[in-house]
Amino acid sequence: MKINRLQLKNFRSYQSLDLHFSANPFIVFSGQNGSGKTNILEAIYLLATTKSFRGARNSGLVKEGADSYFIQSEIVDNMSDSHKISVGFSLQFGKKLTFDQNEIEKVKDFYGSFLGVVFSPGDLQLIDGTPALRRKFVDNILSKSSNHSYLNSLISFNHTLKQRNALLKNFANHKDKNSLHVWDRLLAESAYQLIKARFVFVDKIIDYFRDFYNAISLQNESVTIKYISNWLLSNCDIDNENQCKDMFLSILEQNFEIDIRNGNTQFGPHKDDYALFLNQKPAQFSTSQGQKRTMVLCLKLSEYSFLRNNRNEEPILLIDDVLTELDAYRKDFFFEILRNKGQCLITTTHFENIQGSWKSMNHQVDLFEVRKILQGSQANQVIEV
Repeated sequence: MKINRLQLKNFRSYQSLDLHFSANPFIVFSGQNGSGKTNILEAIYLLATTKSFRGARNSGLVKEGADSYFIQSEIVDNMSDSHKISVGFSLQFGKKLTFDQNEIEKVKDFYGSFLGVVFSPGDLQLIDGTPALRRKFVDNILSKSSNHSYLNSLISFNHTLKQRNALLKNFANHKDKNSLHVWDRLLAESAYQLIKARFVFVDKIIDYFRDFYNAISLQNESVTIKYISNWLLSNCDIDNENQCKDMFLSILEQNFEIDIRNGNTQFGPHKDDYALFLNQKPAQFSTSQGQKRTMVLCLKLSEYSFLRNNRNEEPILLIDDVLTELDAYRKDFFFEILRNKGQCLITTTHFENIQGSWKSMNHQVDLFEVRKILQGSQANQVIEV
């Protein structure tokens, strides 16, 4: 999969932008901090997920003084078929999604229309951050890889959880335990679909993760990922659907009073975590910054490999200003892994620091210089090829 053209209108710092890309596998946007490089990768990621990887709201993505933004891209898939996809947002009318000029009403039907994997400085939080960030990371991968089956289960679970929590908050007024049991059974249905897919995912991605880490690490170290559930007991057979559902319903019943006191559901897939370990110790507390960067790099390469093999499609890699933090050996390793792979868009403040890595592989590069020019009180973006 590759992007041939990207158009932006009133998105972030860009009033208007129209970029055409060659067949070169590497596209580099070089410029100072604040010049607008990351905004380009953010726009592409919005086309893949409808969301910003920087956590921004849609209203915050509209250029100052405008009332809407528009992103459009021409892409070619692995079957050499061309498609045109777009994401637009209006402060008045909300979001509009199109695929080949056909409007897509539901986000879930647009999600993963093309595959993008982003690697940014904030990804270190996959190790240091909260369980919610790691759940979001896995949910995002599975939602793009499963032809909407996982995403549908996730949407169903979140809807049912919201309804159950509403009953818990008002239970003192209504004491309607029968209605609660109805939501419990519905919750168990979607909960099982989520945890089954998550266990299968962890089993598969561990192999990629270990292989990448063993290849890049200069030391004799071992890594692994563990799925940690606050309700699924170790003696439960994950392939036994009825047993898992019964266990979940039993946990909900046992902790009913706790849920009433808290006004929300304390046990379930929405509380689970994925822990990373280095040499059998939690990576969050026992690794250096360099080891964490290496683990996150391998985790992102694992995401790329999982999606490629699951969807039979090469994802587009979006690398946001992280390669300069890697030493020469790890940079060379990274580009070697990407040899003959899909398209990779990279931002950097120092092009010369990464230039040698693909020169040694005789790769050609599209280089765009991104600059901000002040004209009076206005800052305009200039991109030079």
